[in-house]
Amino acid sequence: MAKRSPAAAVKAVKPCRACGKPIPRTAKLCAHCDSHQSRWLRPLQIAASMVGLLTIVGLVSGYAEKLIPAARKAIHWRSKLEVIGLHSGRQEVTVMNVGDGPVFLSHVQIVLPGVGVSLIPIKKRADVNQVVMTSPAPPNARQTDRILINHASPEEWMRAISATHWDDGENCVQTVVYADNDASYGVYLQADREDPHDMPQLEATAVLHYHDLKTGPGTQRIPAHALLFVRRDCLNRLGLRSMQPRQH
Repeated sequence: MAKRSPAAAVKAVKPCRACGKPIPRTAKLCAHCDSHQSRWLRPLQIAASMVGLLTIVGLVSGYAEKLIPAARKAIHWRSKLEVIGLHSGRQEVTVMNVGDGPVFLSHVQIVLPGVGVSLIPIKKRADVNQVVMTSPAPPNARQTDRILINHASPEEWMRAISATHWDDGENCVQTVVYADNDASYGVYLQADREDPHDMPQLEATAVLHYHDLKTGPGTQRIPAHALLFVRRDCLNRLGLRSMQPRQH
């Protein structure tokens, strides 16, 4: 058999388009890296590889998205509640559970210096993303016939504070504690922004007590303030003559 010359042997091979290693000139697929040698099949092969890679990345990301919250819950269980509204005068509390599991809402404890302690019972279960509201207590006629203490002189304000009690309908001055994000409190707050001397208020301490069904009992502080309302028939008795009508 005749031997091929070195020049003929060189002409019989070519470098791979992908890895550069020598392959037969007539080869359509590289024996070293499996790359197509056709000018139009090679881009298709690259595109197919990218699609496969992106598919794998998408599957891994989707799995991780489901796995990470579960892992986070296993490491750090979160009990989190959002108090949407608090109105002590109507015994109203609105709470949303944004934590990791169901909780039992016990009560809200309110402490007002110089007045005392008041409890608003809730006694309801709140599942994840559930909003729970208490049933408001029906007011009596004397509780509704009140006006906000506003535009009071320092002497009038001190007289009002000394007469303040948690309301049973018979007290001259009623204390109403609102969560700072309560809608009703927002109305009064807007009036106070327009007239800074319009609405004296007291800072209150309000705490939500609950029981997480996994981690046990817990508490959450509620930013809150108290406004004072006076019965109309007590204005002269208390010497509150500078009040401007602003309905409860």
